[in-house]
Amino acid sequence: MNKAVDDIVKRFQRIYIGDSLIQNLSLDFREMRCVLLMSSVSLLKDEEKANIFDVAERYAPAVLTFDGVKSIACPEGAFYLTATVVEFEASAEANSDLVTFRMMMTGGYDNESFMRSLVIEAKSFSFGPV
Repeated sequence: MNKAVDDIVKRFQRIYIGDSLIQNLSLDFREMRCVLLMSSVSLLKDEEKANIFDVAERYAPAVLTFDGVKSIACPEGAFYLTATVVEFEASAEANSDLVTFRMMMTGGYDNESFMRSLVIEAKSFSFGPV
């Protein structure tokens, strides 16, 4: 395992984007960057059992930026504009400097579009206020 990649995964585990809305998605092909305008992003306290209601910092609205993007996918097929994040995770890719960031969203209009995921393979991420 790559320590730098592990550190990125651990940093992502300290943010909370559940129940946040993706308000805008921007792709910069030249910079290999994906920027999400979120309704909010919280930084959890650096504790073993961090509480999502007692956070270290909260930005609303917020920008969540992925740098060094290799790919963006919607494994279920068509990507519907289901904007409410309900689950999220980051995992290290074996023998790679990439991290897989996965967000599961809800909010579609029928069974086919109700739950969709957005998967971003990137080298790093950052977040902060707008």
